[in-house]
Amino acid sequence: MCIRDSCDRESLMKFVEELIKELVKRFNKKFNKKEMYIIEYQGHKIDFGKKWKRIKYVDIIKKYTDLDYFKNSLEDFINFAKKNNIEFNPKIITKGKIVDEIFKKIIRKELIQPTFLIDHPKEISPLAKLNRKNPELTLRFQGYIGGLEVINAFAELNDPIDQKNRFEEQSKLLKQGDEEAHPYDETFIEALEYGMPPTAGLGIGIDRLVMILTNSKYLKEVIYFPFVKEKEN
Repeated sequence: MCIRDSCDRESLMKFVEELIKELVKRFNKKFNKKEMYIIEYQGHKIDFGKKWKRIKYVDIIKKYTDLDYFKNSLEDFINFAKKNNIEFNPKIITKGKIVDEIFKKIIRKELIQPTFLIDHPKEISPLAKLNRKNPELTLRFQGYIGGLEVINAFAELNDPIDQKNRFEEQSKLLKQGDEEAHPYDETFIEALEYGMPPTAGLGIGIDRLVMILTNSKYLKEVIYFPFVKEKEN
């Protein structure tokens, strides 16, 4: 038996998994490829015929760093980052920020086969609903293929008090120079106070997915209308 929100997230992951599997199947069929669910990407054979792995965020952090997100201190993660030459903004030093940089630099590239990363810490998921089993985690998931983040999704936070508190924390980080921090949105808070039904947000990076399907190394190879720098006079 699972809690409703967790079940809804599982349903959404299943939908995404089946959607991309069907896309790969049609892509391979069009180009007469024998292996229906296999894609070659940058020297790797990626199998979309198998069930996607599901890995908890804090578990994969511990696997690659031998550090526990909840038990180890901020200083422990800072020392790990320095030892592994991982750069971070010295003005914005929080455990979530340091761990996220560690993930991006060391772990992300290892997620070659289709993988769902789930249960992200609250600090790095300001718009996601809390996991009732552990309120320090959220009902968020990301999808990784070929070492690239292709999917980001979560159960939308619809508690106005919780959302206000998180926006306030994000505003502090924004003032400290964190460009990725979410600005305080008073209109959104007011809307939540009137009421918002249970909702899920899903984003799929079509450009990165096309990169993988076409075995392209760089994003600019698949963008239909690439950005062009203006010529200086």
